[in-house]
Amino acid sequence: MHDNGGQGELCPNAAFNAGYSAWNEEFVRYPNRCGDAGCDLAVVTCYGVTGATGTTNKPAEYNGGHCIAPLGVGCRDTSYRRSSESAQEGAGVATDAETVTVTTTQCSDGISNDSDGLIDMADSGCTDPGDTTEDPNAVTATLTNNGPIISGQSAMLTWSSTGATSCSSTSFATGGATGGSVSTGVLTNPPQPSYPYSVNCSGAVANTTVLLTNPTAYIEANPDRVNVDATTLLSFSAAGLTPASSCTVTGPTGTLWTGSSDGAGALATTTSTSPKITQQSTFRISCDGATATDNVIVNLVPQFEEF
Repeated sequence: MHDNGGQGELCPNAAFNAGYSAWNEEFVRYPNRCGDAGCDLAVVTCYGVTGATGTTNKPAEYNGGHCIAPLGVGCRDTSYRRSSESAQEGAGVATDAETVTVTTTQCSDGISNDSDGLIDMADSGCTDPGDTTEDPNAVTATLTNNGPIISGQSAMLTWSSTGATSCSSTSFATGGATGGSVSTGVLTNPPQPSYPYSVNCSGAVANTTVLLTNPTAYIEANPDRVNVDATTLLSFSAAGLTPASSCTVTGPTGTLWTGSSDGAGALATTTSTSPKITQQSTFRISCDGATATDNVIVNLVPQFEEF
C-alpha cells in the first residue's frame, strides 16, 4: 500500500513526545471513505507502553487518519487529523492531534448486511459508499430545502423516494406523489428562527429544517463632519445575509464599493475612503436585494466670513 500521509511516523513520534518508552499501534482500513476512486481511509490508533514492549497498554492516546491507495494511485489527503506542530493535514507529529471519527454505512462497512454474500459496492443496492442500506428493495425517502432564507421569504421543499408507493406529510401538501417540490409559503422570524418539515414515503421518513436569517447592515463615517474638499473613512459590515449575496456602498457620486458576503452570510467590517466631499452627503450600504440597508450622513464644517 502507498501511504500518502506519512503515517509510518505517527506512532513513534507520538510515543516519544508523550514520554512513553515504547508504542503499539492498531491499524484499521475503511474502504472508499476518501472521496477518491480507489482510495481508502487508514486509521491508526497509537497506544503508549509504559514499560517493555508487551506490557499492559495504556488507553489510546492518539488517533490519526490518512488516505491510502495501491501503488500508482494518487489520493487527496484530507483533514482526518491535524497536528498543531505543523498545521498540515497528514502531519507525522501527533502531540495535539484530534481524534478521528469515522462513520460507516452498510455500503462501506466491509460486510454483507442483507445476507446475499455481496459486500458494499459489489452489492446492487449500493450506488455510493455513503448509502445506508445494501437492500436494493429498501424503501428510502429524502427531503431537502433551499435555505437558509431571509425572514419574510418562502423556501422550496423537495422530496424524493425509492420503492415507495406514495408520500405524505402533515406539514406540507404532497398530493400522494413519491417526489416533487412545493413552496412553504412565507416564513418569518419572529416567531421562530427555523421551521421543521417531515415526509413519510411508505414508512420511510425524511426530515429537513428551514433556517431563517434576519439581515442587518451597518455603515459609519469617521469623521462625520469635514471641511470642504476633504474625505472621510467609511466603515461598513453586514450579517444574516443569504450566503454569497452582494452588497453595494453608494454616495453622491454613485457606487463606491461592491462585494459579497461569505458562505455564512456575513460581510466582515470593510473600509473605503470617500471621494472629496463638497456638500452634505449621504452614504448608503445595501445588501441582498435591499433586504438590509443603512445610511450615514456626513456634514460640512460651517464656514464663517469676517465682515
